[in-house]
Formats: sequence, C-alpha cells, structure tokens
Amino acid sequence: MIPFGAALDFIRGNWRTLLPIAAIGVLIVWLLLAKADARHWQLVAANKDTQIEATKRAGAEQSAAAEKDRAAAIERMAERIGTIERITQSSKETVREYAQTDAGRAQCLDAARVRGIDKTDSALGSASSADQGDGAMSDTANGPAS
Repeated sequence: MIPFGAALDFIRGNWRTLLPIAAIGVLIVWLLLAKADARHWQLVAANKDTQIEATKRAGAEQSAAAEKDRAAAIERMAERIGTIERITQSSKETVREYAQTDAGRAQCLDAARVRGIDKTDSALGSASSADQGDGAMSDTANGPAS
C-alpha cells in the first residue's frame, strides 16, 4: 500500500500530467452515464409504445365485443317483435272469426257502432231516466197506497 503522503507528493510533482488524464476520466464517466440514461429513456419509450399498442388492441377488442352484443340484442328484439306480431295477428284473426258467428256479432262491434250505441243509450237513458226516476221516487216515498 502506498502511503497517503507519498501519493500527494506524486500528485504535486506531476499535476500537469495528471490533470488532463483526470479530465478525460471524468468526461468518459459522464459519457457513460449519459449513454445509460439514453438507454433507460429508450426502454421507457419502448415500454410506453407497447402499452399504447396494448391499450389500442384492448379498445378494438372491446369495440368489437360491444358491436357483437349490440347485433345480438337487435336480433333478439327483432325475434320478440316478430313473436308479438304473430300473437297480435292471431288474436285479430280469432276475433274476426268469432265476430262472424251469431254470438260474436253482438259482442264484437266495431268502434263506430259502439259509439253510436253509446250515444243512443245516453239519449234514451237521459229522457227515460227522468220519467222513471220521478215515478220510482214517488212510489217509494209515499209508501203503499191506502
């Protein structure tokens, strides 16, 4: 081992030679650190690019799955609507067939005939109910005839 004092004596005597060597050493260390830092940031950028691609791929997969689900939902809705239309058509046909029978003619009137009957009933009801109402009230209110 070299004594510390001898090393200082050597540096004092040869500082003009050692100074450029030390400067070159510092420059080399600085360049190595800069290169390592550049590699680090290249790896970070590559990792971010990989993450971005993975996110885009996942987004595309989710969009495709959502489109597939939407198409399936539209298909199910179309099937339900078709079923409802068949039931409605069958019900209409059943009512038409029933309306053609004697029992059905009285019960299955079209809307215009029903409104006409309602008007007639209300007109008859208002005229006859006033007459019947007075007679009925007088019969029950006075009691039995003596």
